[in-house]
Amino acid sequence: MSTLIDTLSEMGLTDEEAKVYLAALSVWANPASTIARTCNLKRETCNYTLKKLVSKGLVSTVFREWATFYTPEPPEKLVTIAESRLLTISRTVPLLNQMMNQKGNKQAKVKMYQGTSGIETVMEDVLKAPGEALTYTNLGAMLAIFGDKVTEFRHKRKQSQVTSRTISTYSPEAKAYVTGGTLFEGEQILFVNNQEFIFGSDVLIYWDKVAIISLEKDENYGFIVESASFARTQRAIFDLAWIGGNMFVAQ
Repeated sequence: MSTLIDTLSEMGLTDEEAKVYLAALSVWANPASTIARTCNLKRETCNYTLKKLVSKGLVSTVFREWATFYTPEPPEKLVTIAESRLLTISRTVPLLNQMMNQKGNKQAKVKMYQGTSGIETVMEDVLKAPGEALTYTNLGAMLAIFGDKVTEFRHKRKQSQVTSRTISTYSPEAKAYVTGGTLFEGEQILFVNNQEFIFGSDVLIYWDKVAIISLEKDENYGFIVESASFARTQRAIFDLAWIGGNMFVAQ
């Protein structure tokens, strides 16, 4: 069993996801409580992990009169997912090569940061750059994960006189936060429908950099890509989304 868990972990699953998936395979279509007993996890943990497996396409749900039953996809699905990831990576390589072979042979820089302090470093870097900062985010998730750090960051951004435009997935908590705190001068936030537009990362575009912070609670990391061409492309995509986003503003 431990060998199978290690193998699934190498494919990108967490230990808990691997345990729950294997347990679901052994009992097939069953409610979360049964699967939790099989893999010796708390029901709440198992239920949360099952939902993550559903989002990854490894488990499907069937609603019956008294419970939600979870059915694992056959192991062949893992091969399909791996092939899809390989195809995505293959399509990304030309863009990465383009970034590496910019004028003057200047190579793009990618820096990875782990943990809360690392993520704070990413956020602080935004404050050092001149010009406008553009952001895709889920403000509700940011508040849930980072709490007062979000307000602290906004205050520092105001003091640094960094103007900003933000596109955020709508949530009542995020809307109340913005309404209650009033926007700073030079700060604009556009909320979009949370059913059609779900952002799982906080993406910041500033100067010649693009920073990405994961909004998954168990993925405590962020990274910065320093590349003028990549940032320029992301800025153009944001501007297009900003214009189009007005068509999908959450009411």
